[in-house]
Amino acid sequence: MKWYENATSNGDPRGLREQLKWQWDKDHINELLLELCGPIIPPSRSSVALLSLAKADSCDPDYEDIMFEVCPRARVAEVTNIQDAMHFLQLQVEDAAVVVTDPALLDSQYAPVLDEVAAFGKAGGTAIFGLQVSEPHRMDDLQRVFRTYFGVPWQIELNDSTWFTLNDDFNAVFQGRTTCAAVPQQRLERAFNIMNAEPEDQVFMSNERLGASPAVFAHHGEGFVGWNDDVDISFGTIRLLLAMCGTWNR
Repeated sequence: MKWYENATSNGDPRGLREQLKWQWDKDHINELLLELCGPIIPPSRSSVALLSLAKADSCDPDYEDIMFEVCPRARVAEVTNIQDAMHFLQLQVEDAAVVVTDPALLDSQYAPVLDEVAAFGKAGGTAIFGLQVSEPHRMDDLQRVFRTYFGVPWQIELNDSTWFTLNDDFNAVFQGRTTCAAVPQQRLERAFNIMNAEPEDQVFMSNERLGASPAVFAHHGEGFVGWNDDVDISFGTIRLLLAMCGTWNR
């Protein structure tokens, strides 16, 4: 307690009481706490951050399912502000993954975070766009992000209901992150599909909609970028998400 009192910028023990508590140098205290307690997510194999800068209440059940599945396999944290997001992304942890769960990252105020997400993937991390990230009025923004930040010409289209089957020829890296038992062989999808992805980057394929896939996983520099969308979140969606993060088979 004495240390905490002395760490306030006004140097007054009363900083812990009354209105003076709002005069603390919070940034400095946070830095000191970080030094004492360690980083938010210590460098660790298979760290996963759920980047939720505008988390919706409707997403809570999805998060509960993900936490239940991923916690035994990886260190996982929900990141809901710029400071924590930048901290995780700049760690460049080996085999780390970030899941962009909502479209807030597309807003101009979060441009620095988007820069770091792209750099994180390029340096060897995995950046996945999924869960609640797809909103019809933000499709143009998402396509611009894929093109400008990740160098992929992905287009997005809404698919009402189509049967997709697992692509037997998807890229070797994704095959190494999962087993066929972990990912459904078939999925009836109501999802925002990616068009124009390379055939080997399409996790699922359909004879009904050639070139379309509700899930893709592609190289980005030394790392990877992925898309995993399902309008009605299912257990299969979550299993696939964990496989993309490299956590399912551990």
